[in-house]
Amino acid sequence: MERVGTNRKEASVVIVGGGVAGLACAWALARAGTRGVVLLESEAHTARASSARSAAILRVAGGPWSTRVLARRTAQRLGAPPPDLATAPLLEACGVVLLDDADTPEPGWIEEARREGSRVESLDRAQLATLAPWFHPRPDARAWLLPDEGRIDVPRLVAGLLDGARAAGVEVLTAAPVDALLPDARGVRLVDGRVIEARHTLLAAGAHAAELGRACGSHLALPRALRATRRHLAVTPPDTRIDPAGPVVWDERSDFYARPVVSPADGAAGGWLVCDCDTDDLRNEDVRPDPPTDPTRLAELERASALHLPDTAGTPSVRAWAGVRTLSGDGASLIGLDPDVDGLFWVAGLGGHGMSTSTATGELAASLLRGEPVDPQLSLALSPARFRSAVVR
Repeated sequence: MERVGTNRKEASVVIVGGGVAGLACAWALARAGTRGVVLLESEAHTARASSARSAAILRVAGGPWSTRVLARRTAQRLGAPPPDLATAPLLEACGVVLLDDADTPEPGWIEEARREGSRVESLDRAQLATLAPWFHPRPDARAWLLPDEGRIDVPRLVAGLLDGARAAGVEVLTAAPVDALLPDARGVRLVDGRVIEARHTLLAAGAHAAELGRACGSHLALPRALRATRRHLAVTPPDTRIDPAGPVVWDERSDFYARPVVSPADGAAGGWLVCDCDTDDLRNEDVRPDPPTDPTRLAELERASALHLPDTAGTPSVRAWAGVRTLSGDGASLIGLDPDVDGLFWVAGLGGHGMSTSTATGELAASLLRGEPVDPQLSLALSPARFRSAVVR
């Protein structure tokens, strides 16, 4: 980076947001040869907000087509990471069991997964009971096992992205909140008065991206394009009968999932991490690294846990928290240049899939910024221009 004054710098790309998405973009840009990349994180450490509250599950069957493509690419990266990311796999293939209604047609994602090389196995009731004996499925449910999916080692992934980005020349500034983007998003002004000029500003600021983009002159139809929501998770008390290497179990109809907790860092080794996929819109004042929990939602989660995991009935959670997910109007991420603000590049609206699409999101963003060939269908599906305001048209 060229320094042009005490409070002024120049960069090629300035990335706003040091969560897993911003780190993946920095890592991918630098390893592709882009110099002068600066990453800004408002907190004292990177990946301590939404990224730190992830369920750490990689599944390729969820979300729209574009999300599934990015998840498959990320699964390959995490399963066999390059040396500048990790020296051992970052994905533990404990398997993901998906439950759905027995009387519905076979989901289209199954054919797609098999066509793309993913293993999908149909399970009968006895096989399901063997794999997840403590999970109580609905009587009318059928199950599939995706044995190559499972848990992401989030701490090692985050550390690998950060170390790899720094080693490749990225300057990482923490405790550096952004006050505003410069005109045409040609850089940023920090709260402390420092200015970083850049050819492009990449917004990977999660729930704060919409506010920054709007103030810079973006005409995306917000909040339809991006809205901040809250989802609750909890960890049940330890139970020595739970197999820590057991699969994630996800009931699609009731939107409830549970995965074994494998380390004290998860909350309580030997319990279940549970979620019933609640979605509430967040007020601006509640969009912060540690959003408040809703007692009503936590009570609903305890009831859902008791239904699906009967042994947890009557035992309060040992830890509960809320995570922030930024959703787009059609469920797909926004990855690409803003249609109206020349220097603005969006990596937003990841919708809770940020961890499972992390490296692929960064690599796609890097290719688009560098003008390299990408899958045109994927680029179109993720283009922010699809949310351009009708008034501008």
